[in-house]
Amino acid sequence: MLKQSKMQFLLIAAVTVLACMACMTAPANAATVTLEWGTVPAANDYPVYSMEPGGTPITNPPRVPVMVVPATTGSKGTATLTLPAGAYDFFVTSRNGWGESPPSNIVSTPPLPVTPGNLRVVVTVTTEIQTP
Repeated sequence: MLKQSKMQFLLIAAVTVLACMACMTAPANAATVTLEWGTVPAANDYPVYSMEPGGTPITNPPRVPVMVVPATTGSKGTATLTLPAGAYDFFVTSRNGWGESPPSNIVSTPPLPVTPGNLRVVVTVTTEIQTP
């Protein structure tokens, strides 16, 4: 004969785990990147540009910055970005009332990992059968 109480407990536990897993959502795979550069005199701000490696050459307009960092009185400018999986190239320019400087050197992120898929819950129910 089957031990019903043990089987019912495992079945309820399995349903509870599956129900809890259904409510959870995995966050998108992203990483935070912080860029630093030396500030220059007379700059009003610093446009930060990003492109995928091998993307459009940086010297060809139109260029659209991913963010613009206001000039600071310190010797270092910083920008922090959250990016989806992939590899990226970055450069920065300085701007003032006279225009925009040529691009800085290009820096690259290592490839960010891709989100693993097919996450699932596997429940094993163990039962005991007693024979007369």
